[in-house]
Amino acid sequence: MGENVDLAYQKEFENVFVHGCGTGFHDQLVTSGTLSLGFSATAMHYVSEKPCQILNHVHMVGSSDIERSKFKKQALVDWEAILSARAKELEPGGRFICINFGIDEVSNPRLISERLWRNEIPKDKVNHGITPVFNHHE
Repeated sequence: MGENVDLAYQKEFENVFVHGCGTGFHDQLVTSGTLSLGFSATAMHYVSEKPCQILNHVHMVGSSDIERSKFKKQALVDWEAILSARAKELEPGGRFICINFGIDEVSNPRLISERLWRNEIPKDKVNHGITPVFNHHE
C-alpha cells in the first residue's frame, strides 16, 4: 500500500477493521468471539521461552537430540496455547490462517507452503499439521 491511503481495505470494503498486534501471540490478543479472520505468516516458530541453551549452534536445527527434544516439548505446549487463544478470539464461523516454517526429515527448514506447492507432502498428511520450527531469539 505504501503512501497511498486510497488503497486501504477500509476504502474498498465496508465493515473491515484491520488490526496489527506488536506483542506476543502466545496469549489471547483480542476480545473473545470478535475475530472473523486471523492471519499469521512465519511467526509461529518462536517459542514463548527458551527451554535450554543450544551449546554448539544458534538454531534448533543444529541442536543435540536432548536440546531439540526440550525445544519440541516447549513448542508443543506453545502451539496448544496459541490455538486455544485463537479459538477463543474467533467468532462463530471465523477462520485462522497460519503459514509457518517447518522442518523436513533431515532438519532442513523450509516453508510448508513451498512443500505443499511442489506436492512434496502427501495430501493425506496436509490436514494433520507439521511440527513448527521452535527457535528462539533474545
